[in-house]
Amino acid sequence: MRYSFLGGTLAWLLTSCQVAQPVTSVDYSRVKQELQHIYEQDQQIRESIMAVGMDSKEAVPLFKQMRGLDSVNQVYVRTLLTTSGWPARSQVGEQAATTIFLVVQHSNRALIRQYLPALRKRVRQGEASQTDAALMEDRLRMFSGKKQRFGTQTANWVRQDGTLVIWPIQQPARVNRYRQALGFPTTVEQNAAKLGAVYNPKERLPSPKVVMP
Repeated sequence: MRYSFLGGTLAWLLTSCQVAQPVTSVDYSRVKQELQHIYEQDQQIRESIMAVGMDSKEAVPLFKQMRGLDSVNQVYVRTLLTTSGWPARSQVGEQAATTIFLVVQHSNRALIRQYLPALRKRVRQGEASQTDAALMEDRLRMFSGKKQRFGTQTANWVRQDGTLVIWPIQQPARVNRYRQALGFPTTVEQNAAKLGAVYNPKERLPSPKVVMP
């Protein structure tokens, strides 16, 4: 990988176990370049998986490659967030802000829980996307075995037959009002159709034994 890790400061952080103090000056033009590269990788591998079919044999090595890329991308983004906090949208631009969200969103429950408060703070400041924060909250709820609020997440481990469904929703009668208020362009029904998922307002949570970590 060709990441510069924001120069010597971030390289030092990656090779030590000490907690770095927040830096006061970050080269955001370099950060934007690195995040653009990460975004292209993130989307390309996922498009490749969709092209061959998620359940196909051809997807198996692609999923392995995707997990490797995600791990490397998380190292960069975690280092950035550790040293400078969650960047404001005005500092890095819309595309880079989206990339940071995607990398954290594609991580695990622990990282999402760690960084969701920082994203929410930027939302309150008008420096991050409300829909990104909603997507991340829904994913954290799903990974924690709780019903989601905004109907953004799907799963194929809810039903025994492996059907892709919209993860159970906390208040299905109000979910479309919540989505509209945050700026989602679709209803939960339209989102389900777009994702190729089944939507049942009465969908039940799966057994805790099958909830993702």
